[in-house]
Amino acid sequence: MTSLGEHLAALDAMRPAELRAMWREQYRALAPNIGPDLLRRGIAWRMQARVHGGLTVATRRAIDKCLSQLEKTGEVGSPRDLTIKSG
Repeated sequence: MTSLGEHLAALDAMRPAELRAMWREQYRALAPNIGPDLLRRGIAWRMQARVHGGLTVATRRAIDKCLSQLEKTGEVGSPRDLTIKSG
């Protein structure tokens, strides 16, 4: 069986068409119209989230709150309002 690290390393050698196929496999949806670098990052995130777990409920809630505010006002607000920590 191939390790997660090997799967992630293989993404660097994939052509855009291969990345779009991999996106469909990981997300069960058509790949967005973005460049290969962002496709790689999205696929890598999804693969890692499946192995190590995704975002917590609190983090998802904080992101949704920021998106909602952005849609209403066009701004996210003060960086002090953000509760998302890096890491």
